[in-house]
Amino acid sequence: MRFINETKSPAVMDYLLNKLSKEPTETLDFYLPSLCYLAITKSHCFINIQNFVEDLAVKNTENICLRSILLVSAWAEDKDALYRLKAKKFVDTLKAEVIGFDLTM
Repeated sequence: MRFINETKSPAVMDYLLNKLSKEPTETLDFYLPSLCYLAITKSHCFINIQNFVEDLAVKNTENICLRSILLVSAWAEDKDALYRLKAKKFVDTLKAEVIGFDLTM
């Protein structure tokens, strides 16, 4: 997680996220709060991390997606948060993923 936080290169970010995606679901679930935070705060790699969290939420379990929504909603609803608008867009995207996920079942 430290390298994901410190990197400024999208190529390195892709490599690190690809390595992280090979971890078991329990490990990914442990890192979920950090990943959601980074998806909101990292401006230069926002799309990479956001796509990773979305893929993680859809491919694994609904619980990961719902936990992601709850975590990011905290920032989206905080009126004083610096990343409020970005968090709100991310929550909307995750909610769309849940609806799409539920409709395919």
